[in-house]
Amino acid sequence: MYQFISQCGRAGRSFTSVAIFAVVLFLTFFDLAASSDAAPSTDANLSAIGLLQGSLSPSFSAGTLNYTVSVPNGVPATKVWTYKSAANATVTVNGTPVAGDGSSGVISLPVGLTTILIKVTAEDATTTQTYNVVYNRAGPPANADLNNLVLSSGSLSPSFNSGTVSYVTTVANAVTSVTVTPIVADATSTVKVNGTGVTSGSPSGSISLVEGSNTITAVVTAQDGTTIRAYTVTVTRSAPPPPSSDASLRAIGVTNASLSSAFSPGTTSYTAFVANNIPSMRVIPYASEANATITVNGSPVVSGATSGAISLGVGATPVTILVTAADGVTTQTYTITVNRALSSNADLAGLTLSGVPLSPSFSAGTVSYTATVANSVSSITAMPTVMDPTATVTVNGTPVTSGSASGTINLAVGANTITTVVTAADATTKTYTATVTRSVPPPASSDATLVGIGLSNSRLSPAFSSGTLFYNSTVANNIPAIRVTPYASDANATITVNGIPVVSGAMSGAINVAVGSNPVTILVTAEDGLTTKTYTVDISRAPSANADLGSLYLSRGSLSPSFSVGTASYTASVPNGTSTITVTLATADPTATVTINGTIVTSGSASAAIPLIVGSNTITIVTTAQDGTTTKTYTVAVTRLLASNADLSGLSLSSGTLSPSFTAGTTSYTAAIANGVASITLTPMVADPAATVTVNGTTVVSGSASGAIALAVGTNTITTVATAQDGATAKTYTVTVTRANHDGGDGSGWCHGQDLYGHGYPCRTRIGECRPVRPFVVKRHA
Repeated sequence: MYQFISQCGRAGRSFTSVAIFAVVLFLTFFDLAASSDAAPSTDANLSAIGLLQGSLSPSFSAGTLNYTVSVPNGVPATKVWTYKSAANATVTVNGTPVAGDGSSGVISLPVGLTTILIKVTAEDATTTQTYNVVYNRAGPPANADLNNLVLSSGSLSPSFNSGTVSYVTTVANAVTSVTVTPIVADATSTVKVNGTGVTSGSPSGSISLVEGSNTITAVVTAQDGTTIRAYTVTVTRSAPPPPSSDASLRAIGVTNASLSSAFSPGTTSYTAFVANNIPSMRVIPYASEANATITVNGSPVVSGATSGAISLGVGATPVTILVTAADGVTTQTYTITVNRALSSNADLAGLTLSGVPLSPSFSAGTVSYTATVANSVSSITAMPTVMDPTATVTVNGTPVTSGSASGTINLAVGANTITTVVTAADATTKTYTATVTRSVPPPASSDATLVGIGLSNSRLSPAFSSGTLFYNSTVANNIPAIRVTPYASDANATITVNGIPVVSGAMSGAINVAVGSNPVTILVTAEDGLTTKTYTVDISRAPSANADLGSLYLSRGSLSPSFSVGTASYTASVPNGTSTITVTLATADPTATVTINGTIVTSGSASAAIPLIVGSNTITIVTTAQDGTTTKTYTVAVTRLLASNADLSGLSLSSGTLSPSFTAGTTSYTAAIANGVASITLTPMVADPAATVTVNGTTVVSGSASGAIALAVGTNTITTVATAQDGATAKTYTVTVTRANHDGGDGSGWCHGQDLYGHGYPCRTRIGECRPVRPFVVKRHA
């Protein structure tokens, strides 16, 4: 249903869409008929304006161009329908051409005034008419009322009314929290309870209550965001009642038994009886007051709940129920004495004889059994197991622990009765008998043969036969011992191997075998103790073929590479000062022999000193295995290094004295000689005879004087270079020789005079005369 305002109708009259469509259709045809042959129409009027929401004010009239429409806040948009007086006129709404049905698009309506401009242009395209429709959309509602306020506990006082904002209620002490359910009057408003948002009609979160007064505030905010209304509820939580002093029970329940007398809260001692097959029971205590606490035999139990299992020994077992009142002070103790009967079970759960089956098979209800053993079985044991662990048992009158073997029971040839008596806890007894028949002994065997001989690490030759008494066997050298396993034809025969008893089918102790022949004697004695047979196995152990060294050391230097059994060639270097060396080696097999450079050496001992020349020295080590044919050769090439000693052991001049005195470590010296010495010789002596020496570049034989060395007046440097045997190490010694001037000076212009007493003094020389540099005083000595 749409509402339209027509010029033809009364203001505010409503038409259906069908009626309006008929009117518009009539008018359109009327205009077309009237103008089919006329000039373009100048009619720019509307015949009606339709609205999706609201009503025009004033009512529509073609000549009225300005209208207002009021809508509530809940209308965010609208549409308008325009109806032209002239069919060929065109219409725009807010500048947008209207659709074929005359309707505009959706027009948004913000809060406040919105102007909609409807422009009609006549057929002549010149004449226009503009209608203004001003919408006034109301602002958001300002309703901040509640329709109801409900508490999870307690009733509001006074009863809720939207206009009443303050309420009170009282709850019991047991109520420690409440929830509040607010219901808003306007669905667009929001609500908070104690500052936390709550959905209208839903409970708030839990609000804790302290004892006494608790204020709960529900604040409603209207949609307009400014209108607020606060409702307060003062909840008074009552103080707790004083704790009860009731420490009584109202009932006691027990499992598998009943109390000897009907329960009464004032009666604190009871008894109960259970059969022996009841090993435990449980107690259900019921407190008269809900806040009382209970323990059963010291373990807490909730009133009305079942205690843990209480183990019952045979006889009296006290069960203590302690009730503590809510006040924590008052207590009451109830005691139940539970009497468990003694067992009357004297049955066996099992009975076995050592290595002998019973006939019939054991059953607790069967008390008589038989068994047969060979004559070789001279004793047995019985193992009874009682059904009830409190029962005791004897075998042939001797107490036996249940599940353990009795003492040894000797058996005579023929029938032997074994009596087992079980005594229950209540003294009930039950007797079981087993008749064991020991067979008559057979005649002793005279069979002293073997049916087999086993050897560890070897085989017999020829293959074993009971009638063959002598065998050979060969083992490798690395087998130092064997074991023999003899198998007797008769189980009652006895055997010794090399005089030591061995059980048939068992392995003998280790028998050491030396290189060469090793006879092993196996003596079999028949059961009759008279018949014997001797088997002999000759074990031949091969000699060793191990010619390896186990270790190799030099007294000086290190082997390269490090010693390894599989490496046969080595090198080593020693200093020049090492003129001899010894070799210490050990053979891997102690039976092997060894030579070093053809000389026999004891394994593990050092060889005699081996001289070393400077340079390479080959040491050859040959090991010979025990078999006398297997050999292995190791070589060590020892290089004695050239000497590196370039020291002088002495240095002397043919004239003058060295300063300081010569030492090998001092390489610089001086010497002063008179002017009259025009040349000298120098005699160097090397510390190592293999070293060479030059004096001023000329070779000199150690210990011999050099050629004459001319001396100029003043300083003269003489250089002596010693070169070690290795040709690389050299050491240079220098001697600075100072030859004096012909006037007694040293070439510097100075001479030396003496006073009257022979004391020296410096003087300056000039044309051969010597005079003091400055006056001096001659003192006469006393």
